[in-house]
Amino acid sequence: MMKKKWKIFLLLPALSLIMMAFQDPYFEIVKNLEIFTKVYQELQKSYVDELSPGEMMQTGMDAMMKDLDPYTVYIPETKVEEFRIQSTGSFAGVGMQVFEREKNIYIGNIIENSPAHEQGLKIGDQILALDGEKLNNKTPEEIDEKLKGQAGSEIEVSYQRFGHSKTQKIGLKRREIVLKSIPYYGWVGESIAYVDLTKFDRACGAHFQSALEELKAEKTMQGVIIDLRGNPGGLLIEAVRICNLFLPNNKIVVSTRGKDKSAYQEFKTSKNPWDEKIPVVVLIDESSASASEIVSGTLQDYDRAVILGTRSFGKGLVQKTVQMPYNSQLKVTIAKYYTPSGRCIQAIDYGKKTANGSRKKLPDHLRTAFKTANGRTVYDGGGVDPDLIVEKDSFPESLGGLVYDYFLFDFITEYSQKVENKPSIEDFKVDDALFEKFQEYVAQKEFSYTTQLGEQIKEIEKSLEKEGILKENIAHLEALKVGNIKNEKNTFKEEKIKIKRLLLNDISNRWYFASGRSQLLLKEDNMVQAAIRVLKDNKEYADYLKASK
Repeated sequence: MMKKKWKIFLLLPALSLIMMAFQDPYFEIVKNLEIFTKVYQELQKSYVDELSPGEMMQTGMDAMMKDLDPYTVYIPETKVEEFRIQSTGSFAGVGMQVFEREKNIYIGNIIENSPAHEQGLKIGDQILALDGEKLNNKTPEEIDEKLKGQAGSEIEVSYQRFGHSKTQKIGLKRREIVLKSIPYYGWVGESIAYVDLTKFDRACGAHFQSALEELKAEKTMQGVIIDLRGNPGGLLIEAVRICNLFLPNNKIVVSTRGKDKSAYQEFKTSKNPWDEKIPVVVLIDESSASASEIVSGTLQDYDRAVILGTRSFGKGLVQKTVQMPYNSQLKVTIAKYYTPSGRCIQAIDYGKKTANGSRKKLPDHLRTAFKTANGRTVYDGGGVDPDLIVEKDSFPESLGGLVYDYFLFDFITEYSQKVENKPSIEDFKVDDALFEKFQEYVAQKEFSYTTQLGEQIKEIEKSLEKEGILKENIAHLEALKVGNIKNEKNTFKEEKIKIKRLLLNDISNRWYFASGRSQLLLKEDNMVQAAIRVLKDNKEYADYLKASK
């Protein structure tokens, strides 16, 4: 009996350790890390083919984070510089971007006042070699990386211009390139200030204020349009600074909450506003995300601006970057952010999956209502809803090939070669003569229209052939085809305004760069024109900010 008691007594510490192990949340981590390491080692040692240790580990980490949100990512040392460029908006390079087309590399964009611009390179030039080395099926990403380098270093670019058979060579000296977060600001509708903010990088808040102060010094300002369409976000603190321009001191702009208590923070305005009363309209669309939604959601919560456009993306998550061994980094989601009314605009709950493993946006009927300062109803869980919905101008699907199949790109590349003296930005416009030239060019190149009816006719023809009754129905089918061709060609004329806008967009980008393109496109921008109307009508502006009775 005593022996049994002693055995039980001796087993107690072991049982206690086992119990503690199962209660300790870190036991599972340690256990699975040990298993993972053993599997990794065994595969490297025994697998029949040679394995790349780095690539295999990267695959494993990517798979581990695949079930989380898309913003939690491991950044290897080779990608750290690319990540830095995204967050700072600056890099050392020559100022051009390339794309691949039929295994050839062409210049797709050039940054104003960059080495590439100053040395006369143009959009549409074909790149043949760099430092005498042929491209040999290199990807655009690999070429972009080679074009970057230490400021002051040089690279030789061999290229061929459209319409010229001779290969030309030019030396470019790399230097710091700054991608502007505000490509354009100016006046619209005579007395309305317009600022196009494309990202929230370091110091964009200060640049934003400087732009407004410069405009205000020129003449009386009736209102401000903040264009956040297509803005994917960036630094949260810069969103706070921009809100502070229009909100009083010591107002909550945004708060963050996460699993770790340290993730809870409140971000408040810390200065007196630039202008607390001036009417403001914020433009958003489905690509406005993160910091863009903090600005639009916060100004909406305080009834400080009319939000115009379409519902925003719905990214209410906050990330931080953690330094990892060997100069790598981990960007990890640590919190959700909440606007002053208490709403989180996150559209997708990445912690939940449907039966088939996918994740869906929160349906509208499950969104929770909150109140703005004036008592207006706003909702969480699906992005920021505009106070005034204005849809983008749609472009007909049948004409999509004009862009995707390079008809537009090739026409403007050829057209630009023939223009010896480009007009000033004030005098430039796409007139009917240029539209007709493009129409003729498209006809000569036998552009293939794609309409829904055209696709249906093809399906009908296949079905008739399959059933063996195509021959007796061929006359009816041909009549349908002829009618559809006439309809397709009429589409080109019917969409004249939109096609002219495509031409304006591409030509202005080549001749006057990003700032000039923004300036010219504003004249026909339906959302901007709607914003001007609202800002010029004090009653309409005020009505959008009142609670409905």
